[in-house]
Amino acid sequence: MSEFIIKGNIGEASRPRKRFWGKAAAVFLAILASGLCRLESAGAEEVRRIKIIAAASPNFRLNPRWRREIFERIAFANKIFEPQFGIRFSIKEYAFWNPRGEMFEPAGRVPEDFRALAPHQAADEIVMGFDKLTKPLGVKRSLVRERIGAAAVMQGVVVIRDPFDYTPPLVSKNTVAHELAHVFGANHVADETTIMYPKVSKAVKVCFDEANARIIRAARNMDFRKGPLSLSGEALETIGRVLRESPGFIQDGNFITHRRNLESIRK
Repeated sequence: MSEFIIKGNIGEASRPRKRFWGKAAAVFLAILASGLCRLESAGAEEVRRIKIIAAASPNFRLNPRWRREIFERIAFANKIFEPQFGIRFSIKEYAFWNPRGEMFEPAGRVPEDFRALAPHQAADEIVMGFDKLTKPLGVKRSLVRERIGAAAVMQGVVVIRDPFDYTPPLVSKNTVAHELAHVFGANHVADETTIMYPKVSKAVKVCFDEANARIIRAARNMDFRKGPLSLSGEALETIGRVLRESPGFIQDGNFITHRRNLESIRK
């Protein structure tokens, strides 16, 4: 599993009165993403349309605009994924999810009860859960490392958990893009300027590093029911070569497991 974390209270300097400007900036930056990132575009390749089953917890639904919140986050991801990879997400349905136990324990894993929401998940469907903390975690905020996202790498399962404190809209949107990239096999990198850096800051990132961009392009047509088993030998070879040869990846447990799984499939 892969996770996205936030350290401390990043919302302290960005209160709700600035939400309008946060949304405007998010749209503007995402529209410019393909031009700024200097990556190979999707070209004339047919757009792959992926459906999302958006499951919201009772805590997330306390926000009267919860459906709109989900819609806007997916729309932001589209501004990044479509021009760069020819991938477009749309919400198929909104579902109810009542989490059991503590989220992301142990080690950032996607909860099993959430996986059970979509036993008949289709090849082109991703199941995405949205939850929110309703109280602080009970330790000094300066020391808190909140896991705000988790994804099953190369499987169509993602969970987002909003922190208790106010979070700038740009951060919430960026988290969704980060976790969706894990679904296509992207890994964490040490480059703080890219989407796959594993810690959140106020700086919004709209670009992928070249190594992860190559992985996403190779895996863009993956069947989410079968995962990497559905990819061609050429695609698996491309992903394996990138994982072996690119120096920018963070050698965390997620990366090591991902590489081992791909190697076992190729054998």
